[in-house]
Amino acid sequence: MPFNQEMGSQTPFSIKHTFHLKSKPRTDSGIEYYPLYIEIEAFGKQAMIKSQIHDYLTSYISDLRLSLGNNLEITKLVLQGLFSESLFKQVRQLKSFPLYNLLNDEILLVKNILSELKNRENERFSLEKFSEIYALYSSDITKVLDESIKRDYSRELRNVFEQNLHSSNNPKAYKVSNFLLHFIRWDNDFLGIYDNCYEMMPGEVRFVEKYFSKETLHSIRAYMAFQPKINVFKNIFGRQEQGEITRLTYLDWLQLKELLFVDFEAFFGSRTAKEYIDILHGMLEKQLKP
Repeated sequence: MPFNQEMGSQTPFSIKHTFHLKSKPRTDSGIEYYPLYIEIEAFGKQAMIKSQIHDYLTSYISDLRLSLGNNLEITKLVLQGLFSESLFKQVRQLKSFPLYNLLNDEILLVKNILSELKNRENERFSLEKFSEIYALYSSDITKVLDESIKRDYSRELRNVFEQNLHSSNNPKAYKVSNFLLHFIRWDNDFLGIYDNCYEMMPGEVRFVEKYFSKETLHSIRAYMAFQPKINVFKNIFGRQEQGEITRLTYLDWLQLKELLFVDFEAFFGSRTAKEYIDILHGMLEKQLKP
């Protein structure tokens, strides 16, 4: 059944989308729109979590608008995770792209997360705090890694800046760290910032990085090695064409890191490949481990 999956009798498992009818609805043209939730029954336990469909739809805004007859108001509501009962029924009946596909894929994602947790925790499995766990496991790892690298790089720059703020022993270190820390917009993605800085002032970037920890420098190299592979893995999964969740999630990472190791090994050798995989995995575990 669409938007609902069940497993065999040995592991009773039911997941379905539902409305949170107790919340205050939004109204458009006299029709009420409610937040969409996911109702879970697994291993004798129950939970209800908020659907993240609005986040997954950001890759399909044009398709979504077209499927909704170019109705901008309804499109805005759906992009906030709000549905009317009639709209939800229509999506199921017409199998409207991309909503129908994404809703089914979200159910599958939840099922896979539950299976992973069951395998990890065995008898200690629990649905407690599953809403938080779902948010972590469905996180876009490219954004998580990027933010992690930016924080580490900014911290290193601040350390260099503060160590030389009241000293005249190393004016170049103060000048370069001050510029990179206070005159560069760090709200953009790290790789774009880093490439631009390196193109403008390669000598200065290399100079200030001499004062960075080895851990941060190795993390940068590992992330820069991974970044060109992101679209490759997305193309392998072929999710955009299928109307599925396009981001690479933490759950994906648990599956693709072995493939990535093989790819890294061909370029860098097994020792460096293992080091890079361990670094990336450690960064994700630090940020996302429940």
